[in-house]
Formats: sequence, structure tokens, C-alpha cells
Amino acid sequence: MPHPYFLTKRESQQIRPLAREVAIERGRENTDYLRGTVRAYVGAAEGAEEAVLERCLTDPQYLDSIVTKYVDSLSASGVLDLLQASLSRHAIAERLGSDPFDPRREEAHRRAGRFINSRAQREVVALGIVVFCLMGLFPPRKMERWKLGPATDCGRAPDTRLEVRYAGHHFAFNTRYAPATVPAQGGYVVYKWYLEMLLLQWLALFVVIVVACAALRDRRSFERRVADLEKAPL
Repeated sequence: MPHPYFLTKRESQQIRPLAREVAIERGRENTDYLRGTVRAYVGAAEGAEEAVLERCLTDPQYLDSIVTKYVDSLSASGVLDLLQASLSRHAIAERLGSDPFDPRREEAHRRAGRFINSRAQREVVALGIVVFCLMGLFPPRKMERWKLGPATDCGRAPDTRLEVRYAGHHFAFNTRYAPATVPAQGGYVVYKWYLEMLLLQWLALFVVIVVACAALRDRRSFERRVADLEKAPL
């Protein structure tokens, strides 16, 4: 599997012209190198390699066109591998004005594409998880007061709910505030978890976390990060 390279837009535009220049120059000076280039370009076609090579050796313009077509057929990674076979990393960086082989670029590329890409965001998410757990650990409760339905010839009529009231936040495992039915005069009172309010709390927390993360996101582009890397020692 070819090694991935992370290039800026400027570098992507520069590497092919540089690779063509280097490959043409080496092809004119080194017949073995030119033979390898021709072989890679024409493939295993019988007799084609020698015919193309012979013409390249006698026709500089044809050599230029073959090398150009070969370089243009390569991926960006292939072009950089071709350059590495002819120039040192330092020479390539000097010709491009930047170092496309800097291993720190992979992390810079990953951070530029991620939504969560800063320490402040991670702290917000961690705090949000803690608050989420606390909300579940101390859920809201509600009290419902019901009136017993009157007796009829067919049995008892359905009960009537008279009141629903918020009953505070309490520890989830506190038996005093556990869901229960308490008899009352003419009816009964039911204590429950206020699930609607709990879901709204969690939804509001989620919105706050997303908004905070969006505000704290490191918006530097990959190109800007690469420029910052060039200023810092490896």
C-alpha cells in the first residue's frame, strides 16, 4: 500500500512540473533511467520498449513527450515517489519551498478535517459528559394527584387526574422519592420521574455542547497548519 502524502494546493500544482523537469533531465543523462521510465510507461508490450527507447535517444522532443505523459499518468503519491528516487528530501523541499514529507502533516490534515480538534473542545465534551451523568443521577420528579372515579353499575369509572406538579430533583436511588403511589383522601398521589423534563434537560445540554464546540473549534485550514509547521523545528 503506497504511503499517503498530504499536500497543499500549491504543492499539488508544483510537483508535476518539477517531476517532469527532473525526469527529463535524468532521462537525457542516464540511459538506464530512461529505459526504466519507458518500461513503466509502455508496459509489457512486446517490442514496444526498445522502439520507444530508441526514438527517445534520437529525438529529444519525443523523449520529453513520453516522460511528460508518464508523469501525468501517476498519482500525487507516485509523483513524489518518482522525485524521491532522483532527489533528496532536502533538495525537493528546497525546490518546492516546503517539505511535503514532514510526518507532522498527517496529524495536521486530520485536525483540519475533524470537528473536535482542540483541547478546549475536549474539555467541554468531558464536562458535558459529567453534567449528563449528574442529570441522570439526580433526575427531576413530578407529583400527580388523582381522584378516584365514582362507582357505577358497570364498575368504577376511570380516575381523574387533578394536578401535575414538579416535585424537585432528587438522588435517583433515594427511596424516599422513588416512584410510588400514596393514598390520599378521595384519591391518591403518584410520584414519578419527570422524564419529559429530563429529556429536555439532556437536549438542552447537547445543544449547548455543540454550540460551544463550534465556537471553540480550531478553524485553521490544512494550508495554514502546514505554514505553521514550517516555522516550527521538526
